[in-house]
Amino acid sequence: MNNRDLGRKCEALVAKYLESQGWQTERGFKKVAFIKGRLMPITYDLFGSIDVLALRNGTEFKAIQVTAGQTAARKRKIFQTWEAGELWEHLRAGVFRIHRKEGHPEVVDVKAEAQ
Repeated sequence: MNNRDLGRKCEALVAKYLESQGWQTERGFKKVAFIKGRLMPITYDLFGSIDVLALRNGTEFKAIQVTAGQTAARKRKIFQTWEAGELWEHLRAGVFRIHRKEGHPEVVDVKAEAQ
């Protein structure tokens, strides 16, 4: 599995988990581009830094950046754009570490809790 496929899989897991917790989710959009002689789907982040945008009860929202590695650059990206943003770092099959600007990271197993 390449990095692009792993990223899409992680984003889908996070979105599915949040939906099971009562959130409505929206992920980045796809656009087709012509790269090196062939058509390829390219996914764009919402507002340039959000992989998953979640809304609950019309009053709560989460701006989430999902990563499968190299968290330092992603933390800067999400926290500079959104003060209340979250970085979900993929650790292993279905397990994520959630980083917020304030406080300690928490670990959540999205596969176990979504069922």
